[in-house]
Amino acid sequence: MMAYDKNYTIEYLSKLKEIRFRVKPEEYESFQQAAERQGYKSMRQFFLAAIAEKIERGASES
Repeated sequence: MMAYDKNYTIEYLSKLKEIRFRVKPEEYESFQQAAERQGYKSMRQFFLAAIAEKIERGASES
């Protein structure tokens, strides 16, 4: 097992931007269930796929 390297983690996170938003508990449950039904391993993957799909649709409508 690899040892935890705090400096590596800090360096990695410094290269990323954070997007945060809040939802109602029932919305959270709905999003979580939808992600699971569609086979996503995480809600992050689900949200990123949904955003990419929305961007692609918007590009094709122009």
